[in-house]
Amino acid sequence: MKKEFKDIIAACKENNHCSINLEEYDSHENCIVSCNISLYGIPQDISDENETEIYDGNFDHTVSIGTLRGSLILCKQIFVMEESVYEICDDISGDLEFAISVLQGNGGPLNEETGDEFQDVFYIDELEILEQYNSVKLKVLIINSIPQIIFSLYHVCADILAYYPRSLPYEEDLNKKIKKDMATIVARDKLDRKMNNGNESESDFQLVLDEEQVNYILGRRNESDSYPEPAKDKPLWNIYQKAGFVEIGKSRLLFKFGSL
Repeated sequence: MKKEFKDIIAACKENNHCSINLEEYDSHENCIVSCNISLYGIPQDISDENETEIYDGNFDHTVSIGTLRGSLILCKQIFVMEESVYEICDDISGDLEFAISVLQGNGGPLNEETGDEFQDVFYIDELEILEQYNSVKLKVLIINSIPQIIFSLYHVCADILAYYPRSLPYEEDLNKKIKKDMATIVARDKLDRKMNNGNESESDFQLVLDEEQVNYILGRRNESDSYPEPAKDKPLWNIYQKAGFVEIGKSRLLFKFGSL
């Protein structure tokens, strides 16, 4: 089969400055590297002169293919700083909290008892390919090239790649929906009491939230937070499984070990 492109170029806009805090340095934001990578294809019939310009950084004669977005989680550096990978990810976003919770949980590659916590992770937010080039073959090729792309652009080996395929629309379990709604009502009521009264009276009737409901309020993952099998986007799953990703338990989070 004829190759669609002679080669593929991955490029990102790097930060070229930083601020030096003379009072207190918070390094947490540097432990999670936000990656926005543009993908270009080199046409098969390109001239030698234009091809040379491309490899020198001029992409005028390339074809825009799409974008790879994600987060590089520097777990090794976080451990060196004696910080918590989970807490930092939780501070950054709900998606990263979910991913790291699964990766560190039972059966996960970062589990402290059965896995190796000392591994850096690239969490794929999304790989978007323009419709005219959106083939399974090209997507699998790019996904398999992610460790090389990350190492070349950010000089870090991504030991683990992770991706959470979004679900198709489905009807949420009624019991779970009720628990979520009750948690929201109770949390709102507690906040209103504190705002209006400054404090809650010991005689006030109080509802107690269980751990699952607290996690709903905080936007954190629960063990039961898996969408049902029929809600899987099978074509999307097929692409990542072709690239060697496997699901961790029934979490719907896919992962594979990176290799250059």
